[in-house]
Amino acid sequence: MKEMNEYQVDICDLQERRWPGKGNAIKKNYILYSGYKRDKHEFQTGFYIGRYIKDNVLDLEPVNERICKIMVKLKYYNLTYISTHASTEEKDEVVKEEFYICLERVCDAVPNMGINTRKLQR
Repeated sequence: MKEMNEYQVDICDLQERRWPGKGNAIKKNYILYSGYKRDKHEFQTGFYIGRYIKDNVLDLEPVNERICKIMVKLKYYNLTYISTHASTEEKDEVVKEEFYICLERVCDAVPNMGINTRKLQR
């Protein structure tokens, strides 16, 4: 958080926080995160939110321990950020396929306002 404040970063996605569960940690700024519901300290994704933007966060969706989504209100439109922690090549093909299916479902649910989008390429 010290470096984020020093460089005046407003939003940054995070991986490997390794806190159990989902929620937010409030200090000077926010960290929003998603992880395992049980006491497993693995993976986890989330966002560092600067103090100037924290009131503009409209929605937080902790999808699972590998995918987290937030929507932020900007001046003229809302912007959706998706933080991911993809499986490595050594993982089972089924695990990787499940991750990409879930990610595609999350991306498809984001309003695109008429912008052409293409399917995720694996």
